[in-house]
Amino acid sequence: MSSINGKFDHWTEFDGRVVAYVNELFGDKPEKQRDGADLIVGGIRIEVKACNEWNRTSYANGTRRRGRFQLMGYENCDFFLFVLVRANGDIDMSTYPADTIGRRFGVVSSVSWSHLFAN
Repeated sequence: MSSINGKFDHWTEFDGRVVAYVNELFGDKPEKQRDGADLIVGGIRIEVKACNEWNRTSYANGTRRRGRFQLMGYENCDFFLFVLVRANGDIDMSTYPADTIGRRFGVVSSVSWSHLFAN
């Protein structure tokens, strides 16, 4: 990750596959934003959230699960673009209107990828 003016960028925000997906979905190439949502296309603000594929690790005290999209609660966007990075390097993408995520999950700090993507 890198930081511009205190805003952290993740490689998925400018990955060619993400740009092509957004272009196809919204009909134009997205632009990277310095403030607010990560991408903008035609006035539509898109927040990109990425996580690695869920895995289960057993340890002495139980099971640990990884693979969650971190929601900070202050994302100012019209859509969330969730990017799941698979173990083999492939990515899956899913887009949801911001208000849908709020209604579906309420106020949460993270969402497991298994709630947004089929296994």
